Amino acid sequence: LAVIPQTFKVDIPQELARQVESCKDDREVEQVGVQWCIRQCRELMEYGVPSIHFYAMGATESIAQVAKEIYG
Repeated sequence: LAVIPQTFKVDIPQELARQVESCKDDREVEQVGVQWCIRQCRELMEYGVPSIHFYAMGATESIAQVAKEIYG
């Protein structure tokens, strides 16, 4: 978890960090990330963002799940 902020120069919200740290395996971590992404995308869309670009880093299944949730 600590490598992500250093590599991508981002901050991770404490709530997200706590949820990830409580996960038992990588699949749970992935689902936490998917749910956070869905929430963020919906919030952006509520504010009128015209489009969203996903940088998937090979996580195409996760992005497909997010897209299905936000675009129907």
